Amino acid sequence: ATRQGDEYSFPVLGGKVAEDGGSGVIRLDGGIRLTKGGTSLELTKPRIHLGDGEITAVIGGERRTVMSFPANKVEVTVNGQDVTVSGITAKLTEEGAAAINDAFGGSAFSEGEKFGQFEVAATSSEESEDG
Repeated sequence: ATRQGDEYSFPVLGGKVAEDGGSGVIRLDGGIRLTKGGTSLELTKPRIHLGDGEITAVIGGERRTVMSFPANKVEVTVNGQDVTVSGITAKLTEEGAAAINDAFGGSAFSEGEKFGQFEVAATSSEESEDG
């Protein structure tokens, strides 16, 4: 992932998205490293599960559900082969908050805390029916 100001960009590895945003999985590459002092926690290979309203990531070699979002708020815009998925306001799940708290030995994070907003911009590899 790369950072520019308050925005982070993750390469899109693939996935499928329904035009109504009601289903699909977006596979991202990269990850987020949370660091404090000499301790760090890496959340890698995020996946956005649109139908379930969940974001999973690999932590310590294991895929976990770390964030959730209201699936009914997702908006998909298709313009030719350009696809944008927006409306993903992620909050920590109980499992995500526990992973952070366990890594850093505290209890500062809890389920439901806002983590951030995700917007995915990608180019479809499939050609449209008209060309």
